[in-house]
Amino acid sequence: MFAALEASGDVYDTVPYKAVETVSFAIPSEPNEEIYYGTRAIERELLVIGDRDAASVKFGLSAEGLLTEPHK
Repeated sequence: MFAALEASGDVYDTVPYKAVETVSFAIPSEPNEEIYYGTRAIERELLVIGDRDAASVKFGLSAEGLLTEPHK
């Protein structure tokens, strides 16, 4: 988690952060779905994806595409 936070920089409340937040909240979610923002204040800049394959279908991206810029 700390490596991801360090690599991401201070992105909270930036335009890219707000774009991801808007898209992720606009797409309907299933109960117990593992796509969420960090649960503590220190983690608020992290988008956690528990099932990469399911998330890629949901967001219309390739599973590999979700890994093209790790920690960004």
